[in-house]
Amino acid sequence: HDALPISDALQPTKQSYERARAALAAYWRGRLGGGATIDIPEAYAAKAMRGTMLQNLVMGWQQAIGNGYEATDSSFAFVPEVSTSVAPLGEFGYADSYRKNLQEILRRGQGDGTFPNWEKGIKLQSAAHYYFLTNDASYIRDNLDTFTGYLSDFSAQRAKDPNGLLAKQQYGSDIPEAVYGVHHQADGWRGMQDFAIALRLLGESALAQQFGRSGERR
Repeated sequence: HDALPISDALQPTKQSYERARAALAAYWRGRLGGGATIDIPEAYAAKAMRGTMLQNLVMGWQQAIGNGYEATDSSFAFVPEVSTSVAPLGEFGYADSYRKNLQEILRRGQGDGTFPNWEKGIKLQSAAHYYFLTNDASYIRDNLDTFTGYLSDFSAQRAKDPNGLLAKQQYGSDIPEAVYGVHHQADGWRGMQDFAIALRLLGESALAQQFGRSGERR
């Protein structure tokens, strides 16, 4: 949208406030109107949906803004939580915002000393989900080296582990014990399987087979 005159910011008046408010409202009406069109008979439900989508567009990969959960570190993100919250951007037709946020999440996490297996499994699922929704292969292809690195890491862990599982890692953000977390194992497996399906659809049969086999039980 067009920038407001600097004088409006330096010397605010009732008229300048109304201009700013109108410009902001016009921007968000246009932004919200750029996604999927969904008709809901109940006005309150439609407003709730629009309000939630606006929140997701503003917050993106952040879990919160303005409190202790806002990520200020250049490499931190609550990957399991925010991957779920940005997915509706794609489902509601904001594919550009969905891809942009996935790219940002891909380089973020809570560190190698926490639960990177869980995060990697979710990132693989998100990559496949984006492709299934949009038929846009660019996100997978642009980051394929990263994703094949996950494959190598998972395969090496399972080969080394006496139970053929992904290595024990911290259970969660506030539970430091290292465990064979069901969520770690399940999301890692699901990520490998979903990604394998996406690769097959892209014609990458050999690589798809590697991902699929790596996710098999032993």
